Amino acid sequence: MINTAEIAIASSTQAEPTERRRSPRFAFFADVEVLEPNSGIAIASRTADLSSGGCYVDTINPLPPATWVTLKITKWDRSFEAEAMVAYSAVGMGMGLMFVAVDRDQRCTLESWLDEIVRQQAHEADEKAAQNTKSHMAQKDWEKTSMKMIRIAAVLAIAMFGALTTYAQGVTPQQWTIVTTSESSPNALPIDTTPTGASDPCTTGQNDNSNDSNPSCYDPLVIVTDWQLSTNFSDQTIASPNLANTFTNSTCSASGGVQSMTVTGFDFFGYLYSATITITLVDNNGGTDTIVFKGQQSTNGTQFSGTFSSSGSCMNNDHGNFTAALFQAVNGTYQGSFETNGSFTSSSGGTVSITFSTDSNFNVTGTVVAAKSSGLCFSNLTIATPLANTYGSSFASGDALQAIATDNSGNVVMFTASGTDGNGLPEGNDQNGNPKLYLTYAGFGGACSGVSGVDVPFTKLVPPHAPRHLPIRFEPRRRR
Repeated sequence: MINTAEIAIASSTQAEPTERRRSPRFAFFADVEVLEPNSGIAIASRTADLSSGGCYVDTINPLPPATWVTLKITKWDRSFEAEAMVAYSAVGMGMGLMFVAVDRDQRCTLESWLDEIVRQQAHEADEKAAQNTKSHMAQKDWEKTSMKMIRIAAVLAIAMFGALTTYAQGVTPQQWTIVTTSESSPNALPIDTTPTGASDPCTTGQNDNSNDSNPSCYDPLVIVTDWQLSTNFSDQTIASPNLANTFTNSTCSASGGVQSMTVTGFDFFGYLYSATITITLVDNNGGTDTIVFKGQQSTNGTQFSGTFSSSGSCMNNDHGNFTAALFQAVNGTYQGSFETNGSFTSSSGGTVSITFSTDSNFNVTGTVVAAKSSGLCFSNLTIATPLANTYGSSFASGDALQAIATDNSGNVVMFTASGTDGNGLPEGNDQNGNPKLYLTYAGFGGACSGVSGVDVPFTKLVPPHAPRHLPIRFEPRRRR
């Protein structure tokens, strides 16, 4: 979230929020790189216009309003860098950026570009005035040409609108986790083990629910699921959850799991919604139990909360509050060490680098590389090989990820990654703002059969920033 106090005390070269409206905008096409520092999301695109207070970036996946970013615009062998804030955005079209912090030398580059644009437009205006003095026949020819251009623009506009409509009516994958924050009749098995699987007398667990008979063992109801959002510009956006990637720790789903799940009232553009989520379970007695989550309006595109109620003999009329959180797909390289649990004798654990890649259908691929001195049963594994797929799928769901990997020696290992540890507590973020991952592994085949371990935890590797270079000063050659 943007701190308005920071904006107020920024340098005099920063753009005021109203500057974008009172500064003239000019058509300006240039390469632009936009980086959101917290999540590491990078967008490479082109600008459509430019002013002294901001610019417009063409992109089908804009960032939400009020997002703080850094940008770099490159044109005519010169670059302009600044800190900016997303003023407005439209999915499938682009976003307007307001310059917030601009260094003095960068301001000079920006002003030189604007001066060149003004001079170019003045030259074009002079040429147009000269053309207006031509003969009547030439004027007619110009009108015919203009009419052709208008027709072409109309066709392009219709095509663009059609493409936008197709995009909006398509599907947008999202991964959500729903967690109860209070319950009247908890029905999930209590937390009574440590992250390594050892018995826990329920003295170090979570004290989250005073309604439970043993609050220290309380395990909140959790549902992780993958959604495919679709809309037709109506008020109701439909989410079609992938039931194969939907999981719950409720004891009422012990036999049949999640049977159905519907989501309505979700805003396709992702920053104002009040969704209703209906989930149907089949309990051990063959009865049907239903949980209805009703979210309240939210301006946070990655989280909303509300109340829930249930029906069915197993759910026992459980009701309370919940929070739903959107998790970005796990991508990139993570590094950490697996703690010994009797499977190997390395005192420092096994240092491992895991590279995950999650596609739009929640499929996971990647590699697992262990240090030579790690003492682990594996060294180089590949995720989602044909052999690995015979043991199970590698996929992401909510903040949970399952990856099965193999090597040429017949080793088969399943890795699970989550943003929460074995006690259900968030791992938090590392020094770069990236979420830490709690990882466990279990061997299925080869030398790794029966071998397992937990992490300490894993953090995302971030490449160092490239050194900043000042633009090369243009010096005209002197005649001798």
